[in-house]
Amino acid sequence: MKAIKFYVFIILALAGLFSCEDVVENVKIPESKEKLVVQCFISPQDTVISVWVSMSVPIYNSNQNPFEGRLLPDAIVTISCDGAFAAIPYNHDASNYQLPASTFPIVAGKEYHLTVTRGSKEVSADCIVPVEPNTSLVVNSVDTAVGEYKDQIWYNVSFTDRVGTRDYYRLAGWKESVYSYCWDSIFWQHDTVIEELYIDNGTLFFSDRQTDGGSFRVKLTGYFDVFNESEISGKKTHICLLTTDRGYYLYHTSVMNFQGDNPFQEPSLVYTNVVDGLGVFAGYNQYSIELDY
Repeated sequence: MKAIKFYVFIILALAGLFSCEDVVENVKIPESKEKLVVQCFISPQDTVISVWVSMSVPIYNSNQNPFEGRLLPDAIVTISCDGAFAAIPYNHDASNYQLPASTFPIVAGKEYHLTVTRGSKEVSADCIVPVEPNTSLVVNSVDTAVGEYKDQIWYNVSFTDRVGTRDYYRLAGWKESVYSYCWDSIFWQHDTVIEELYIDNGTLFFSDRQTDGGSFRVKLTGYFDVFNESEISGKKTHICLLTTDRGYYLYHTSVMNFQGDNPFQEPSLVYTNVVDGLGVFAGYNQYSIELDY
């Protein structure tokens, strides 16, 4: 008798569970509106002011390729500082807005204002270019692993943070080579090839929030062609230390932490300082070292 009561109890419990299952329909998903997206980084050392303008892709967009055709060539882009003003025209070859820095020089320590308008949408952002670059960057050693067609080279670099100020940095490096080709034993073609160095250990972005006045050590590496060595000339390696503003650091580190649709990653927001839009307008001041290789 007890067994019968137990089975009856189980059946009723299961029935109760299934009876609680309802199909939810006609859920209204919050509307996600398109926003202007702006990306611009300015520096006293750059020869061109470049601005990328696009439109954000709303959530639940059914487009299979949401980034195709999102860059916008028909916006009005302006930059201003201390009463000076300049319009930045669209460059069709580069697919962005460009202005020679010689016509609107970027000055360290100055605050700049960027405005982008398209139709009824207008966004803006401000940034202050760091006063001076950190010039403590040094190459401590260079290690090489010889290969049959390519050599791998490691650059062990370091720099020291300035004491008493909140500082943000980015390390960058690239190699530059000129390749010469002879066609039909008569015509020579010379191509400049630039290849980025990448991080072998650590990070390329730094903050002195917990290491004020401390030292940072990084290993950069890259591969260098040795095949047809006689056809390669003008071989240079450039390593730069960018002293950046807070927005530059927060934007890039948030992009690195963003995992998109990864269901196992905790959600993270990409930093923006663009009012009424998305993206970043930031400044940096750079110090560079040039090496032969």
